[in-house]
Parts: sequence; structure tokens; C-alpha cells
Amino acid sequence: MLWLPKIIRNIAAFTTCLLLSGCVLQSQVPLFGDTQGVLALKALGNEFTMETFEDGKWKVEEGKAVLTPEGRHYLFTTPDSKKPIEVLLVPLEGNRFVGQTRESREKPFLYIIADVGQTEVLLSLLSCDELKALGTFAGDVHFSGGDCTFAGVPDLALFQKLAKAIAPAKSRLRPAP
Repeated sequence: MLWLPKIIRNIAAFTTCLLLSGCVLQSQVPLFGDTQGVLALKALGNEFTMETFEDGKWKVEEGKAVLTPEGRHYLFTTPDSKKPIEVLLVPLEGNRFVGQTRESREKPFLYIIADVGQTEVLLSLLSCDELKALGTFAGDVHFSGGDCTFAGVPDLALFQKLAKAIAPAKSRLRPAP
């Protein structure tokens, strides 16, 4: 299995998976270029509190996330970050985006879904286990143990289908006071 980076330690649903081997949909090469990215969080600011959905309610995590615009992507940092993580948000439909991120040049690109609202950003994993259990993406996603990668070169329509099929977000960012 591939080792996935420790990206967003304080966002439990996101981080728990990233700390494990091969549990988020990934690719070895970027699927999107910087020119496809948008600064979708501009109206919300740069500093965010991080929250996880547990036991039927949102729980605020320690520390703040900072998303600093650079070009058409963001540099993501938390108090635990050793270095910034690039996050590229590519529009899907409405206020929904696919997020492409990678910790370093040696690591794979990871993909998440971000729903940007007026007061929050909901983050949903493209979890290999969940996608496999759905049983509808076998032609689009290659599953190997706990890892999953794209079976070909995906288009935005596939990400739209994935976003509609997965469970509701378990992590969110809210503008910091």
C-alpha cells in the first residue's frame, strides 16, 4: 500500500484517512493544472477553525488552518504543518469543487470534494473503501487492497458522479473569529 501524507492532522475524518495507507482516491500525476484552479474561498478569508462531525454534532478541533492564495491554488498550513501543502480547487458545479492536493513531489496526488458555502467549507473524502462498497465505479476506479487509483484519465463528469454518490461531509472549515 502507498503511504499517504499527514496533511490536515486536526480534521479528523480527513486526517485519519490520510494517515493510513492508501485509503483516498489518488493519482501519481496531477489530473488538473494550476490554470484550472479557482480561489473559491476568497470571500471566507484565509484563517479557519477546523471541525469534525462526531456523534451527531460538529466538534471544533484545536488549532487553525490557514489557506494562503498563491497563483490559482492555496497553500494550506496548520500548527502541526512542517511545510505548506498545495491545494488546487477545480470547479465542478455550483459551489462544489474537486480538491487536488499533494504533500511533496514524492507523494501521490489526493482528491477530495469541497462544498463552499457562505459560512463554511464542507470537506468529503473520496474514500477507497466507500467507493468500492458503492459498487458503481469499478470501471472508473482501480481497487487494490486499500488503495484506489483512476482506471483511466477521469473527466470532471466522473468527479461530479463521485461527489453525488459519497456520504455527507464529516469535516468542515469555518472562518476563524
